[in-house]
Amino acid sequence: MVFAALIAGIVCGIGQFFLLRRVLRPISEGKNPSALMLFSQLPIPVVLLLGCAMINVKLLPFAGGGFCGGLVLSAAANLLIEKKKKD
Repeated sequence: MVFAALIAGIVCGIGQFFLLRRVLRPISEGKNPSALMLFSQLPIPVVLLLGCAMINVKLLPFAGGGFCGGLVLSAAANLLIEKKKKD
């Protein structure tokens, strides 16, 4: 069960990274992001954490750690890909 919570956290973290990337793109271009896009970020972590809490509260650290790890791994992969594109 711990392994499933960790994998779910990693998958949700990767999904959250790509959603954040899509939301922040208009800001980097000097445009205003839509409010709908800003609020669309909230459901992923809420569903992950509430789902794990309903199954077993002891799974929350694993799901949260996997979520943070997925965000970090996605950011690192994105950084390497963007550096390679510039070269």
